[in-house]
Amino acid sequence: MKRSIYLLAILLLYSCAASKNYTQEDIVISMKKSSCYGPCPVYELKIYKNGFVKLNAEEHLDLKGEFYTKLPGSTVKALVSKFKEAGFFEMESEYTSITKDLPTTWIYFSNEGRQKKIKDYDGAPESLRDLEKELSSLIESEDWKKK
Repeated sequence: MKRSIYLLAILLLYSCAASKNYTQEDIVISMKKSSCYGPCPVYELKIYKNGFVKLNAEEHLDLKGEFYTKLPGSTVKALVSKFKEAGFFEMESEYTSITKDLPTTWIYFSNEGRQKKIKDYDGAPESLRDLEKELSSLIESEDWKKK
């Protein structure tokens, strides 16, 4: 009986979190990947201050549709630290080239009253690419719930 109550409480918490209307001000980190002529994954990932994460998986992923999960506070703090250590706010706002058929990545970070969005088509520093890989890895590592 106790186990059923705990399970019900957990499901209720997840369903409430999934239905909350978050605003742009609630987002700490987001990343959006566009298509290319090949099988490039197309998705948008949004991480909110409280650890709630939304994924809109569009193409070339095992998941398709809208999903959500919850990250522990320590994971969100670690991601914020990585963005700060990488010097995200000091990076250029756009990295591009004349190369054709690459996906575009838009990555956003908000911390301590500062916000910045970077467009990465080609030529970004390795530190930005590492942040993108870190965020992309969440798609495989997290337990996503269908919205």
